[in-house]
Order: sequence, then structure tokens, then C-alpha cells
Amino acid sequence: MILLICSLVQAQTLTLDRLMEGVDTRVPYLGASSAKVDQAAAKVTSAGAVNDPYIVGGWASEDGVPGVEDGSLSFVQPTSLGPTMALNWDGSVANGTPSAELSVPVLDGLIWGDSRLELVSARLLFSIQEATLDLDVLQARGKAAESWWKWVAYGRKLDLAERQLQLAVQRNAALERGLELGQRSRLELVDNQRALLSRKSSAIQAKQELDSAAVSLSLWWRDAQGRPQTPEREQIPQDWGWGEPRLDLAWDLTQLEQRPDVVVLDLALQLADAELRRAQNQALPKVDLKAKLEPDKVSGGLALEVPILMRKERGSLGYARAELDRVAFVRQGALDQLAAELQQSHQLVEASWERVVIARQALAVAEEALAMERTAFELGGSEVFRLVLREGQLADAEKAVIEAELSYGLADLRRRMVIGQGP
Repeated sequence: MILLICSLVQAQTLTLDRLMEGVDTRVPYLGASSAKVDQAAAKVTSAGAVNDPYIVGGWASEDGVPGVEDGSLSFVQPTSLGPTMALNWDGSVANGTPSAELSVPVLDGLIWGDSRLELVSARLLFSIQEATLDLDVLQARGKAAESWWKWVAYGRKLDLAERQLQLAVQRNAALERGLELGQRSRLELVDNQRALLSRKSSAIQAKQELDSAAVSLSLWWRDAQGRPQTPEREQIPQDWGWGEPRLDLAWDLTQLEQRPDVVVLDLALQLADAELRRAQNQALPKVDLKAKLEPDKVSGGLALEVPILMRKERGSLGYARAELDRVAFVRQGALDQLAAELQQSHQLVEASWERVVIARQALAVAEEALAMERTAFELGGSEVFRLVLREGQLADAEKAVIEAELSYGLADLRRRMVIGQGP
């Protein structure tokens, strides 16, 4: 009973929606991309340590009794914005002196110091990795959908090849009986046998193409343990699941900026801007104000450091500005390229649909011609050669419909991929 249930589950029609449900981290390279997100999250946690307080201090004792000799203990609270606060205890545990200190960088290091840049960069890189995962998922879904479309098309071609072969097999038996009764000529039997052998070869090729397509599809359709599943022929859906296109180029163009790779570039712009802010801050003189509060007095001080030539600072600032410009140009170029690809995909969808309409019309004509040829053959007004020819023309017309519908499906998939929607 369990085996029967498993076989029924396995034989369920593999629709595109069902396939898409399994395109997740069970696919190895999506799992690897997800792990990179986890790594980026860990780096955010690590970068957040710039705001973590810490304790420093120590005592020395000659007789092994702590707290008698001089020592020190400090509770320090740094901040990513620059200021650092500390609570100190100097002297023995019993007779120490408390104090409080505040250090504030006035120019370089305030707001956009190294600590702030490290934290902001870690957060942006985490967001970039998340968007990269979204892009990887989008691309994986696109490849899976393309494999599915081809698998369905090859399945239909195999059905067509087997139907054509079956016609030749059935007719061959009738012709052999007719030849024995003297009602059919040897030439008619030979003509049919030639068609039969040709169709056998076509069926073998179609079966091989379907098997190959199923193996390719198995890379995207995986079980709960992430192992590839090769779909069975019985799981091929009878309906492609689409109809006449409804295109809106203006709306599609508005979706381009939502694509994961464009989001990555937006985040890269923010990262470049953060690095520019740090470089601008770093180009300022380094001035630190210090204040110390003790029980009996308040003291302060100032530390100043000004590079004379500032070559390093000027170089860093120029590099950061150029990097911001570079990313902005890359983003604009990417959007221009995507807009062009979107226009091309719309044109391709429209042309592909026209091919579908024409192919279906040609199929209807071929079906009518074959029906009339069969009637003539049954009435003795035609011959096997002409009937085989008409059947071949119908098969070509059916194959043209399959290929046109496949082209349309892949064209619309390409459009959906360009706008970042996916299958």
C-alpha cells in the first residue's frame, strides 16, 4: 500500500508551478549562496562589536593578597560615532580613586570614523548578499523553467512520433493481407515499409531527446533530501498553461529597477557613498578633545595631528569619488542594457505568438488535406505513397506547432526574466 501511494505521488503531473516550489536551497549552488548570506550576517554581528563595552585593568601583589597594592580598572564604552567614555578606578580595591573620562574626535573620526564605516559596510554587504541570493534564485528558476519547457516539448514530439509509427504499423499489416489477397501491389507495401522504418528511427531519436531533457530537468527537481529526481514521461502535463500574450512595455519598464542585480548596484552605490564620506572625514585634521572628571578636580586636554602634505588622504578621497562615479555609470549602463533587452523580448514574444497562430492554421489545413487523402485512399482513388506523404506533412505541421509554442514559451520566459519576475 505504501509503495502504491509513493508511486501515485511520483506520477503526479509535473507542472511548472510544482517545479518552482522545489527550486530552493536544495539546489546546491543556491545552498552555497544562502550560506554566503549567513556569513555576511556573521560579519554584521562581528562589526557590531565596535559598540560593545569592555573592561581593562590589573593588580599586582607581592604577598598574594589582591587589593592592597596599586592597580587600575576601567569600564570602557566605545561608540561607532567616535566618542568613547570610560569609568576608572585607580589604586587598591579598598582605597581607590574613581574617575570618568570622555574622548571626542572633533574632526577626523567623528560620525564617519573607521568604526562607523566598518559597521555600515558590513550591513550593506549583508544586504548585497541577500540581493545576490535573490538573483541566484531568479536565474535558477529561469533555467529550471527553460528545462521544463523543453522537456514538455520533447514529450509531445515523442507522442507525435509514436502516433506516426503506429499508423505505419497498422497499415503495414493491412497491406500485407491485401497483397496476399491480390488487392494491393508490392510497391505499396514497400512504400509503407520505407515510411515505417523512417518513423521508427524518428521515434528512437525523440525518445533519446526526451530522456536527455528529463535528466537535465532532474537537476532542478529534487526530493526532500536534495537528491535529483528524474521525471517520468507520464508526468508531462497536457496543457502548457498559457494563452495569448497581454504585453505592457511601459509597466515592464517600471519593474527593471526592482531586479535583484539592480538592487545590488543600488546598495553598491550606498557603499561607495559611505566610503566617500569616510574619505572626506579622513581628510580633516585629527583633533581629539579629552575630559576627565575626578572627585576633586576636572581636567581636559586636546590632541592634534595634521599631515603636512596629506597625500594619502587626498588619494583616498579621489579614489572614493571615482569609485562612486564608476558604480553610478555601471548602474546606468545596466539599466540601459535591460531596457534594450526588454524591448527585444517584447518583439520576440509578439513574433513568436504570430508563429503559433500561423502554425496552428497550417496544422488545420494539413489535417483537412490528410482527411481527404484518406477518403480517396479508402475509395481506391489514391495510393500509399500519397497517403504517407500527407501523413508526413501533417506530422511536420504538428511539429511546427510544438516548436512555435516552445519558442513562444521561452520568449515570454525571457521577458519575465528581464523584469525580474521569473516564471
